[in-house]
Amino acid sequence: MLVRPDGEQLELASDPEFGVALSEDGRHLAIASIKFGRRDRFRLCLADLSDGSAQVLDCPANFSIDSLRGGVVTYGMPVGGEPVGFSWAPGRAPWPVPYQEREVDRLTGTCLCRTEPGDYVITRPDGSKLTVPRRYDAQDSRLAPGARWLYDFWYDPPTMTVTDVSGPAPGPTMTWPIPGGRGSGPVFGRPTWEDATHVLLTIPHGDVRAIRIDATSGATERLGLDRHGRGEPGHVDGGTEFDVGGFVEPFQLPSVTRHPS
Repeated sequence: MLVRPDGEQLELASDPEFGVALSEDGRHLAIASIKFGRRDRFRLCLADLSDGSAQVLDCPANFSIDSLRGGVVTYGMPVGGEPVGFSWAPGRAPWPVPYQEREVDRLTGTCLCRTEPGDYVITRPDGSKLTVPRRYDAQDSRLAPGARWLYDFWYDPPTMTVTDVSGPAPGPTMTWPIPGGRGSGPVFGRPTWEDATHVLLTIPHGDVRAIRIDATSGATERLGLDRHGRGEPGHVDGGTEFDVGGFVEPFQLPSVTRHPS
């Protein structure tokens, strides 16, 4: 669902999966529309956020979106019991590409993947690589938009850890407490990066429902969740304020320190 500042709502795809990919210019969104039933349906929708229109590709099996860059969507799909990678652009038939489980930063094209021992490898567009040891007591790490930060969460105590990965070696790792978080689940859904250093988190328990953290200093701001900008809280079971289940990163390519080529 696309919600405009004036409150207009546009449905971009039916039965959307949570995993989506936003283009580097922030205009297009690739969505997996998956429906299981008597007649399964698997559709890849490339939505134009300026007007809500979408180009649709019908897929023969369930799939997961990998990335969206340069108007090309890359996705993975099982073929003969093995995962196979494909790329697709409107007006063209899908074509096979090497399959790799990875995360691609939409702003820079930097890739994050796991090695066989379980560590993380960051591959930059210039081909340079950076290996970061995985912390086995934390959730899986992800790249922040702009590829400056590698971040993850600890359950006990509830904390967020960020590591600067913009240089030739992993930078200092900083750990910040999450107010209101609990060991059973420090945050809800995927975090939203407002810009290169500020991240929004929704908290599944307690009085604090949403916070903003400065990744460089750990400064925390408690946020109120307002349903329509009129002091009207949303409601879920029990009458508590609602949680935002997903965000789209709104910002363009920030000024970040580039890895020397």
